[in-house]
Amino acid sequence: MGTLNSRPVLFFATLLLVATLSACGYRFPGEAPVSGISGVQVGGAGSDSAPLLARQLKRKLERRLRLSATQPGDTEGAILHLNLEMPDQSVIVQEQSGRADQYRVTLRAQPRLASEKKSGKNHFPVVSGTATFYDLSAGTTSRAAQIQAQSEALDQLADAVVAVVSENN
Repeated sequence: MGTLNSRPVLFFATLLLVATLSACGYRFPGEAPVSGISGVQVGGAGSDSAPLLARQLKRKLERRLRLSATQPGDTEGAILHLNLEMPDQSVIVQEQSGRADQYRVTLRAQPRLASEKKSGKNHFPVVSGTATFYDLSAGTTSRAAQIQAQSEALDQLADAVVAVVSENN
């Protein structure tokens, strides 16, 4: 009796799983689920107070939506406008001495699609991204932790924007 080689069986089982997931609507990471968007614009009070965060958010969304750099006159698709609110940093845990140990960074944005051709839902609910960081005694370590928390919150916000726009697009 011949032995059953497990590699081809594993390959076909994996292929069957991937085909089943993609057939039922599952979106794999890195896929561009939203079509018809030709550009991203970030504005609002958060954009004015934290322009670096606004630029990072715009770049993250362009990568997630697989957009190329749009030319000034290019209006083939809708423009995704984000009204970025002021970044919120709040204290979560405070010692008895009054020194704060743990903070939460929250970023919120209101997405809106603007298109001359497409009618339908173009206003979406406010989406947010949140991350927590600890204030360690060293100033540079604390700043690095805060930057990392902002980056995590920004990733969550970008994912939330793509999800809410793709569900309603």
